[in-house]
Amino acid sequence: MTGPASEAIGKYQAEDELTRLLTGHGIFVHSPAAAAAAEMFQDETKFRQIAGNLFKNALHHRKTRVDVQMAVEADCFVLAVKDDGPGIEPDHQDLIFRRYTQLAECTWVERKGHGLGLAGALVLARSLGGDIQVTSCKGAGATFSMPVPLQLKAA
Repeated sequence: MTGPASEAIGKYQAEDELTRLLTGHGIFVHSPAAAAAAEMFQDETKFRQIAGNLFKNALHHRKTRVDVQMAVEADCFVLAVKDDGPGIEPDHQDLIFRRYTQLAECTWVERKGHGLGLAGALVLARSLGGDIQVTSCKGAGATFSMPVPLQLKAA
């Protein structure tokens, strides 16, 4: 990662300093001890790509806040990213995972991208044995949850 955000994060070595930096920008990370201590044996590059797409999507659509929740459930690591943006009508939730598809957005969100981020993230999540689900309704933000097995199973 490069740029001003990367440089700012690089200055903060202590966890509490990084937490203050993120919360100052409306980003709240919740990582219970079990999730922080979990070891994953997965494709790190793919996982970073998926998580990055979910984070960018939430940052793009938020009004003021993004919540990142990590958990371990059964044999899966679960990453949930929630924004307080315009939300997605239930009838349109399948469309956001289609390539080159973008929904008409509210007036405070400038249209960017090509409609590939969430489609690609879903393909990659499934290649790791996981999935991505969205929970949302119009006007109430969106939560994208990605359960991924802690260990990649041989195909």
